Amino acid sequence: MQILSLRNNHLSILPESIINLKNLKKLDLSWNKLEYLPDWIEELSSLEELNLWGNKLETIPKSIVSLRNLKMLDLNFNKFEQIPPFLKELERSNRLIIKF
Repeated sequence: MQILSLRNNHLSILPESIINLKNLKKLDLSWNKLEYLPDWIEELSSLEELNLWGNKLETIPKSIVSLRNLKMLDLNFNKFEQIPPFLKELERSNRLIIKF
């Protein structure tokens, strides 16, 4: 499986079974109730797009920098007060587009 949409499913926790989707390129978790992302998100090494629009995230794990193929990260409509510095660095390196 390369694309998984769990959009608008009222998820408050990311199902750990997703970790087994090693070829996943696009993950849409928009419009859920996620308050955090687990550190194991880094295991999704093929991930290119991660849509977290419209959740309850206040922070994001630093382990996300391990996602070397990630090109788009959408953090719109969450509870961030500011973009974490480690994400700004990734954006500056032209490796990642962050929507905030």
